[in-house]
Amino acid sequence: MPDLAWGILIGAPCWILIGMVIMSVIQTARQLAKPDEDSRQLADPEHRHIDERV
Repeated sequence: MPDLAWGILIGAPCWILIGMVIMSVIQTARQLAKPDEDSRQLADPEHRHIDERV
């Protein structure tokens, strides 16, 4: 039983770090895909007015 407790104590921070790395990779991928979405929105007249105000 103590082995399981140590495994959880040591393993939890490792899984949190792995999760943070995965989330940052997903966020970077979304930012790289964003220009394509922006160019599509600029082609749409309704979105163009929103972008001009901002």
